Amino acid sequence: GTVAADTLTIGSATTAGKAKFTGSGGVTIASVTVTGGDHADEDSTATFNYALTSTAVTLDDNTGSAYLIFAENNSVTIAGTIDGAANNEGTLQVTGTLKTFSGAIGSTYRIGTLDIDADVAFGSTVAANSMTLDGAITTAGSLTFASAVTLNDDITTTGTQTYNDAVVLGADTTLTTTDSNITFNGTINSDGGTARALTINLDGNSNGTTADVIFGDATADTLGATNPLGAIIITGDMDLNAAITSAASLSVSGTSNLGANVTTSGTQTYTGAVTLSVDTTLTTTNSNVTFSSTVDGDGTARDLTIDTNGNTGTILFDGLVGASNDLDVIDITGNLDLDAAIANTTSLAVSGTSDLGANVTTS
Repeated sequence: GTVAADTLTIGSATTAGKAKFTGSGGVTIASVTVTGGDHADEDSTATFNYALTSTAVTLDDNTGSAYLIFAENNSVTIAGTIDGAANNEGTLQVTGTLKTFSGAIGSTYRIGTLDIDADVAFGSTVAANSMTLDGAITTAGSLTFASAVTLNDDITTTGTQTYNDAVVLGADTTLTTTDSNITFNGTINSDGGTARALTINLDGNSNGTTADVIFGDATADTLGATNPLGAIIITGDMDLNAAITSAASLSVSGTSNLGANVTTSGTQTYTGAVTLSVDTTLTTTNSNVTFSSTVDGDGTARDLTIDTNGNTGTILFDGLVGASNDLDVIDITGNLDLDAAIANTTSLAVSGTSDLGANVTTS
């Protein structure tokens, strides 16, 4: 039946507790605390099959863990904030689809684990240590994860998404924001033998404004090094500081800041202006590399090496090269289709055929 109370306490620092609420009228409790017991087998669990209206829920791991579970397939709203008793405490599990959480998750103390098994919506910000995603996050304010994340479905946020550790794709995945950055500060890999596609849409309101997808730290992070990725499609700008070591293809609609190398089996397409912030090597397997806008250094003359692993891949320049900031050596293994002038460059070498539709100036 219906339950109303000021406080609900499940478990203590010495003893586990479990409670399950199945009344369709939902539960109204101002303050909920779930505390794990003093033994590894003494997990405390609060399970709600329908709505929960609360001011604050606190999940307190001890030797045993604290679980907050929302089950059953029904469209209900969970009102109130949900926090750990300290950072990285508690597990929030959603096993029933269409749950909507109106309050912030982990805004005071980041919760330990998000275990999302069904489609869910968050009305505010979410901060957790780690996540396993088997259902789509249909909306959220912003998402921040401190540790590893496994993605088996799509995520949509109005604000930023930040992944501070390894990301594993268990399915083709689409990440969407509304003109907000997505930042990866760890490795990104598929989960095994299937190369998973990664689609990133940073212009969720389609007003033409773009944000950045930022790929981490070139000293430690890579994309597809352990298990190859499929097609990487980015609607927005790309700030690449970690090498893409194995992907099916790469397409960027906005600007690209290349601070690391890119290796794909298929095509690479850079629609917006490209800036080289390090000496950069782009590699494909007999596939084309297309630059639809300008290509420049970052104020330092940078080498651009493009290897199509044979003479069947074509490098197309549709924008000026080196006009704003010098390039250094341009070395192409493949064919050249030049539709815009190359200027302020130390040297140019092309192993295959060259279709010169513009001037070339080298020192």
